[in-house]
Amino acid sequence: MKAKTDKEVLKAAEWMITNIGWCQYRPAMYNGDHVPMAFCLTGAIQFVEASGTIKAAARELLRTALAIHEPEMHGSIIGFNDSPGRHRDEVVKLLKRAHRAPKAKK
Repeated sequence: MKAKTDKEVLKAAEWMITNIGWCQYRPAMYNGDHVPMAFCLTGAIQFVEASGTIKAAARELLRTALAIHEPEMHGSIIGFNDSPGRHRDEVVKLLKRAHRAPKAKK
């Protein structure tokens, strides 16, 4: 199923990280059969089937959530994911905050 909105992309990424696995310092980790075993935050978004425009909007929602909840990250999704001591639960929490947030008004 193809994600049709930025929030669907974030929900899919959350599902992947929660149910398949989470990693740091690389987009994804694969087993010997080249099946994904874990995803970083940006890797999960990349792996979701959706248009580039929708994925970009999903990343922007994440940056907004970072600005509110983790301002010391300065909007860096990769920096947040790869911070030493970071845990999967914190990444999932950020995804939940991002896909539950109201859309920015233009």
